[in-house]
Amino acid sequence: MATIRVQLNGVAPAYPVVLDIEATGSATADVDYDLATTSLEISDGLEASFDISLIADGLGDDRESVDLAISGAAGAVIGNAATQRLIIAEGNVLPEVSISSSQAGEPRTVVIAADGVVSLEALVEDPNPSDGQLYDWSLTDSALQPAEGYNASTFSFDPSGLAEGLYRVRLNVVDTGNPLQPQVAQRWLRVLTNAPVLDDANDTDGDGVSDQSDGIGDADLDGVADWLDAVDSTALLLRDAGGSAHLQTDPGLTRRLGSAAIAARDHAPLTPAPLAAVGTAAAPADHAPAAASLAATSSAAPAIVFTMAAALPEKPITTQEAFASLEDRKSVV
Repeated sequence: MATIRVQLNGVAPAYPVVLDIEATGSATADVDYDLATTSLEISDGLEASFDISLIADGLGDDRESVDLAISGAAGAVIGNAATQRLIIAEGNVLPEVSISSSQAGEPRTVVIAADGVVSLEALVEDPNPSDGQLYDWSLTDSALQPAEGYNASTFSFDPSGLAEGLYRVRLNVVDTGNPLQPQVAQRWLRVLTNAPVLDDANDTDGDGVSDQSDGIGDADLDGVADWLDAVDSTALLLRDAGGSAHLQTDPGLTRRLGSAAIAARDHAPLTPAPLAAVGTAAAPADHAPAAASLAATSSAAPAIVFTMAAALPEKPITTQEAFASLEDRKSVV
């Protein structure tokens, strides 16, 4: 079963918001899939979801598509990202892999040498529920020594003896399906000897919470600390520290600071000096940039965007598994 989330980019002037959902594509309704509803209501907040159940038809029709679209809306404006494609696939599907990082009980991308153990975890979404995973962290910066060794799903290290600077964590994951499907993820961490001093009287990001209360954590792990970042959406990246403009990508994709930006400062723009200081690490060859636009929220009716959740069948469906994603889905750094 696939779960599809529909999100508003802001609070609606009035509720409910009612959406018309349309499904087309090469897959056949009631033969390959069953759409739970063609009308979706957002009664409050910013999000609602609906399900698509998959039907095992016993045919060798790999990679059929279901093209979903918001064809009408009452109470909101249909945004640019109002279509989404769900692919029904047979056989082994490439897993989605990311890395979480935390210290002192909170997510962080800037870690403090004296604040204790840093914990990293492999987050794997595999559409094939019977697959296992093999982990290899050995391409991580050699200064980071994991307590668990290099082949566990977690990687924890003590930063107390590390010099200030930027460190790369790199993870290779191979699932155990047939054929084997490898995937790579990486994360950049900045180590500081001392934590920045935050003032309880200041509110740099303008979110109504003091810098001290926001703290140095990074809730969305985009490389911008919470005291500078008022937005937790992974599709939005702060353009200027203390500002309100953001770089934006499609829902379901991720924007985060790359190695040069996270080493130099806590927001996205870079001048030639820090780029030169970081050198070729500023643009890792294995990460392609996505098109971006400035995000602006209007006081009028909000726009509607789709977000696809990974679709894991509730139970095995003979040889047919399904996954839901943008076909060119990638993390962007």
